[in-house]
Amino acid sequence: MPLTTNTAESSNIRQQKNSSSNTFLHSLTVALNLTIQRQRILNKKPAKLEYTVMPVSRIPGITLDILHKSIYSYIQNDLGLKIGRADRIITAEKSDAYDMKYLECKNDDPVLCIQQKAFLEDGRPFEISESRNRYDRGDLTVNGK
Repeated sequence: MPLTTNTAESSNIRQQKNSSSNTFLHSLTVALNLTIQRQRILNKKPAKLEYTVMPVSRIPGITLDILHKSIYSYIQNDLGLKIGRADRIITAEKSDAYDMKYLECKNDDPVLCIQQKAFLEDGRPFEISESRNRYDRGDLTVNGK
């Protein structure tokens, strides 16, 4: 899975016919999110899949070059935003089709799944993510604040 960036636009267009004048009223709602999918390699072998969604309005200007480096460094150093807390749910799951394809898992291999909602210091959420980690490649270190 190559590093990919997809700016997704979701729009909801409603048309309402005004019965007295035969005119249409249009309502357009647009929500822009940056959707990022990354495969992490450790010792030349796939170790982790990451799926991330960030609101473009909160984290503007992300480029492919930034995605190849550190998004968090960009947020803190270039945008001057302070990262606050993150809520995480950690589970063990069986491999799904993507794990088998991009992590080279067997269908009965366990995968450590971490779902996260991250917030800026002012409490605004800026990231929803899920990482899927092979059980036998790498380890995780958790540091608390």
